[in-house]
Amino acid sequence: MAKTAKNELTVTQVELVVPVEVEAEKLSPELKAACEKLAQVFNEAAVGLLKKYRQAGMIVAKAYKQAEKLEDGSGNEAVKRIAETLGINPRTLYNAIKVVDQLTTEQFDDLAQHPEITWSHVVVLADISHDETRGKFRDRIVEEKMSVRSLLADIRQQMKKKPRGPGRPKGVPASAGTALRLMFNGFRRISSSLNDVWLGERYDLVNEISALPAKKLTSDLRNRAEEAIAEAETLVKQLPGHIERLREGLQWIDAGLNDPEEEPGESG
Repeated sequence: MAKTAKNELTVTQVELVVPVEVEAEKLSPELKAACEKLAQVFNEAAVGLLKKYRQAGMIVAKAYKQAEKLEDGSGNEAVKRIAETLGINPRTLYNAIKVVDQLTTEQFDDLAQHPEITWSHVVVLADISHDETRGKFRDRIVEEKMSVRSLLADIRQQMKKKPRGPGRPKGVPASAGTALRLMFNGFRRISSSLNDVWLGERYDLVNEISALPAKKLTSDLRNRAEEAIAEAETLVKQLPGHIERLREGLQWIDAGLNDPEEEPGESG
């Protein structure tokens, strides 16, 4: 049996019981209800593992949206609290939300009906928006017993073969090391630009705007400011979840886990 990151066995091994009782004084009524529903889902013996994950995604997605309505940016905190309360890896919950968001019920059922397809397969296939392409990879998983690692490698290879036209996004990184280097450089560029070029000592956008004559304070300038603020707010909302996933990656590295298809309890 492969090693697992902290608490991952709580949900990937069906026979293990997720605690139903939670400390009410530490949770809002909405989060307490979500935790209890999740516990019931994971402890239901008659439901297949893949469907349990999808049901969990629906519950957590609802809790996330409820939290966001009360306070912007609080959705990620709600997911974190649920994960801590039930001893579930946060990455598992974020993956479940992703599958619910990106696959319709029919698309999910089309994958889940095949015993060869594991939850890790579903998480990867959820990123493929084109039904025909997803179907081809589905068939290969079933016919060739393709592992998750092989699936990821084939998807990356296919993306590399596509000609890059104007405006086409760059292909996925060739390795985890490359991805981390690109991510670090990207974050550093944003930080440097904010502190030095955009709102810093070399240039301060706000000072520049305040010095403009009235005739140059146009609606177009205002729209651009609103767009920049909206994009920044979106990034701020997303960062806690991304940072949490990166921390989970550190756990996998520390545990020596590098083969997702060997995670226990993943059969449908």
